[in-house]
Amino acid sequence: MFLQKVFRTNFTENEAGLQEKRYVPEAYDPKNEGLATDDEALYKLYYFIDVSIYRNDTHRFKLNSTTRELTLKSPLDREHRSEHRLRIKVTNNRQGKVTNPLRVNYTLEVIVKVNDVNDNSPKFSQQLYAAGLTNKDSLGKLVLQFQAIDADSDDQIVFEITEDSYERNGEFIPENLADFLIINKNNGSLNLLTYVNNSMKGYLEFQIKALDRLRHYDTAQVKIYIVSEKNHITSLEANKFTSHPSANHTQAFITEITVHFIHDNEAVSAHEIERRANDLSFLSQLQNSLQQQNLILNNIPHQESITMSGFLFDQPLTFGSIICNILLGVFSVVTMTLHLRKIKCLKRELKAFETTAYGSVPSNLNRLQMGPAINLPSVEGTNPVLSTQAKYQMSSLDRHDINPAEESEDEGDKDELEDLHDDSIFSMDFSDENNPQQEDQILNNIYHNYIETRFQNPDFENLKTG
Repeated sequence: MFLQKVFRTNFTENEAGLQEKRYVPEAYDPKNEGLATDDEALYKLYYFIDVSIYRNDTHRFKLNSTTRELTLKSPLDREHRSEHRLRIKVTNNRQGKVTNPLRVNYTLEVIVKVNDVNDNSPKFSQQLYAAGLTNKDSLGKLVLQFQAIDADSDDQIVFEITEDSYERNGEFIPENLADFLIINKNNGSLNLLTYVNNSMKGYLEFQIKALDRLRHYDTAQVKIYIVSEKNHITSLEANKFTSHPSANHTQAFITEITVHFIHDNEAVSAHEIERRANDLSFLSQLQNSLQQQNLILNNIPHQESITMSGFLFDQPLTFGSIICNILLGVFSVVTMTLHLRKIKCLKRELKAFETTAYGSVPSNLNRLQMGPAINLPSVEGTNPVLSTQAKYQMSSLDRHDINPAEESEDEGDKDELEDLHDDSIFSMDFSDENNPQQEDQILNNIYHNYIETRFQNPDFENLKTG
């Protein structure tokens, strides 16, 4: 049995650990009590790794069953796993069989710690650091805080600005970076050394380097923008979360953040930011960026209303499009109105050129269905003017079926026909009383001339009566 339950040892990572050897503690067998070490009756002890437990670790180690020598089969990597475990069993059986598993302390727990080798470079938490400076910033202001992590244990990291990496882009930016900003090599803080004047414009950039004791390093890019007061907002509110592992809870509080938005290496105006505060896509991108800093967006200032002057300034194309649509609509309405009026006028003119239907009310003819609308005058004795039978028919008509106005007009027409005997134009001189066909032809001509004269000459009534 083992006199101790746990044994702690260590191996170095990488190839160096393959050359190292460790020995597990020797076990004690009560059956050998009082026997000399060279006595043939002495029970021999054999040591084996128990492969039924810690299976992910047992394949990395090798144990000599008689000498208790523990070595590595393959290199260890501390950055992957800093500690390994084994279980060693002791028995009197050369094959490793345990005859009495219930006996006490026949196993030993071995904990192997992996020694670190400085084979890793520091790593920055981000590859780009950006910040903004205004003319209201005070001396000593913390501009940026650089952070780098080294996977190697207990390694010390220092920060330096890479030589010849400083570049200026703008106007009146200091030529020497050391005269403008200063960096603390131990904690990675970058502070403002001189004031920012109103004439400065643009941005400056340089490269920061994080180094360990063996000069392994990592680099990150830094950009510092000179931002005017009109290009930043200070009323952005967010919930800041701080974790407390010891207390096993997370604390949140509201803080106010000064934010600078950069687009194409130029500061975006606060007016533009507030205008886009209602853009869900913009807010989503902003929220994602803040979450990387353990911040949750709570409130952002936005424009409550948009004035016409602001709209004209921000959206000239949209405003121009609206004006064009309005003018086009007015033009369409006017064109349609003129088109309809023109159609109406053309219809009126076409109607004026239409021939009046013979026998219709506007023609003032055939009101008694006895006019020349039918071909009765072609038959002898059927002329409504000369026919005695037609006269009898007219006298026999029911006077109640005739409109009084029409009756008066008919009487007037009758008087007019009787007066034609006194008119030289319509004089009827029958030279041959024995020729009835000639009389009918003359009367028909007189009737047609009367009709044509009445409808073609509006002044016929005045001429006749005058």
